[in-house]
Amino acid sequence: MPLALPNTRRPRVTQLEHSHATGDVDRGGRRALQNLESLLQSGDLSDLTLTCQDRSFRVHKAVIHRRSPILGQQINQLERFAQNIEIAVGDSWTLWRALHYWYEGSYDDTSTGVIYQDEPSAAELLCCTPTTPQSDLGVEELGTGPTPSESHWNYVSRCCTPASSPQSELLRHTWEVRENDQVMVTRYNFDGFSRRNDEAIRSESRVSSNIARLQANVFVYIFASHYQALDLKWLAEGKFEQLLDSGYQEGLEVVCRLIYKYEAHIAADLRDHVSRNIAMNAREYLQDESFINAVRVLPEILKAAFEHHVVQQEATLEKNTTTIENLQDVIAQVSALPCQKCKR
Repeated sequence: MPLALPNTRRPRVTQLEHSHATGDVDRGGRRALQNLESLLQSGDLSDLTLTCQDRSFRVHKAVIHRRSPILGQQINQLERFAQNIEIAVGDSWTLWRALHYWYEGSYDDTSTGVIYQDEPSAAELLCCTPTTPQSDLGVEELGTGPTPSESHWNYVSRCCTPASSPQSELLRHTWEVRENDQVMVTRYNFDGFSRRNDEAIRSESRVSSNIARLQANVFVYIFASHYQALDLKWLAEGKFEQLLDSGYQEGLEVVCRLIYKYEAHIAADLRDHVSRNIAMNAREYLQDESFINAVRVLPEILKAAFEHHVVQQEATLEKNTTTIENLQDVIAQVSALPCQKCKR
């Protein structure tokens, strides 16, 4: 069943940060935020566990209840002694980013970092940002993850096993790597959506860090949409748009394949931002062979970009027409003024 998302548009802002992120917090407020950060990292005094795939996060009902109406309803429906809610949408990293924002007001869309709380076992570890070439690792080694003694890996929760919950409508994902690639990209399979273009999103060395960040923001956006955490949704969309505003993105076809896996009403805003970026940087994308190959499989990408281009041209034409009309009005007004020299 497709998700029913609230019909709410993001305010025209590029960033939504808590007040402490801008420094507008007094000393007591900073201390309170530090305490919340400590509670999140340690899981102390937890009265609720959020389970995502095979990873559990010890959290606090008082915090979660206020951040997400959907999770708030689930908390209210818990039996008296029940303390567990299964997160059916997203992966461990997406949930961890959301928790960071809910507790600390900070949002990090990069791929590096550590999930705190209990130390993951070797079976739960997944390599995220390798400092050794990936060609030295086989797919089997990626599936089990490194041992705790391998200090050159950042530890994150294992995401390679698909979620077992039948409620997982949106996504299951696995990790794949191709020999000699230097960047890992996630391959996503989406349940409940069209499988017309269900080819793998392949790992490519050409993918930049911007593409990984764009992907992260897509997942947070979908997660926040599902749980109606609108401020987090708007923040993820704002960062997504901000990254695209920097111009041509080599490897954007990876993101295009991802967002076009979702039905149009779910990722409409993200599609809109991508189409605008393609329209504004059409010359570069037309010279990008990988992007052209993606367009052949997903022609709706090119159609949306063309529509954006037409809208931009119409807006430019209208602006130029208005400018000409204004200049004509000014000329007419000046011509109507009496000549100061001849007094007529």
